[in-house]
Amino acid sequence: MNKPHGVSQVGDEFLNAQAQGQFVQIELSVKNTGSDPNFFFEDDIKLGDDAGNTYSADSEAGIYAAEDNILFLEEINPGNTAEGALVFDVPEDADPNKLTFAGGLFSDPVEISLK
Repeated sequence: MNKPHGVSQVGDEFLNAQAQGQFVQIELSVKNTGSDPNFFFEDDIKLGDDAGNTYSADSEAGIYAAEDNILFLEEINPGNTAEGALVFDVPEDADPNKLTFAGGLFSDPVEISLK
């Protein structure tokens, strides 16, 4: 994963969302390694920075930014992978550098650094 860069608006001139700070879009793949179908909830992933702040995904911005490739509320069968994007609204001076996965499909919390 590359270190994210922010934008002030996502969507087009007619359908869009404006950031309070800046929108950061993260593209990812999530695989269900369990033996039962399970739901992916965007709230199971938080974006973090060096200051210890955590940010939740912005569902509305994700719809405009990712069009048909949004990870929102998706059931994933065992062995299958869902791909898509999550969008976070963070302050303009924030320097997000990690994702934390906890809950739902993720029985043990996992932290991934963004480069």
